[in-house]
Amino acid sequence: TFAGTFTSGQANTITINNVQDVNGNTILANSTSNFTFVLISIAAQGDIIISEIMADPDPQVLLPNVEYVEIFNRSIKNIDLKNYTLNTKVLTTTSYILAPNSYVLLVPAPSVPLFVPFVAQASSIIGVISFDGLTNTGETITLRDVDNFNDINIVTYSDSWYKDATKKDGGYSLELINPNAPCSAEANW
Repeated sequence: TFAGTFTSGQANTITINNVQDVNGNTILANSTSNFTFVLISIAAQGDIIISEIMADPDPQVLLPNVEYVEIFNRSIKNIDLKNYTLNTKVLTTTSYILAPNSYVLLVPAPSVPLFVPFVAQASSIIGVISFDGLTNTGETITLRDVDNFNDINIVTYSDSWYKDATKKDGGYSLELINPNAPCSAEANW
């Protein structure tokens, strides 16, 4: 037990000394370890949004020739993406904490190394085991919290959103302009 509560996001140090096992053996040296307590919250609809869609990476322009989706945590919550799905595919079966105001790229698992040079931290990429291919001309993408039966964000995109024949032909992503107006459809992409 601890004397007080921990503050989420604050670095802490724990020191262990004079601990005995069931046979009476005592730890001879003090053991110190640093840790950060993170309070995990359940996302409400719109806390995490789809912020970028690369549906047609061919012909390749700067980025890898790979489809991807980027999501953004626009809330003040630390949210665990374990068992979240993008359409029908599970993002990760292990804990992945998406911090407030943070982005993560969702890419096919074998393609993770290709994206490492393009992101600030390699930890901001999730390799999705069975990444669903995206339709070049458009479709509906749903980010779902399966454990809590909650659709977090839904975007129905179209290649007409490019408003440019060259970009519509491939190699360019669709990116959300204002994350605070995610429901404004085509005008915000």
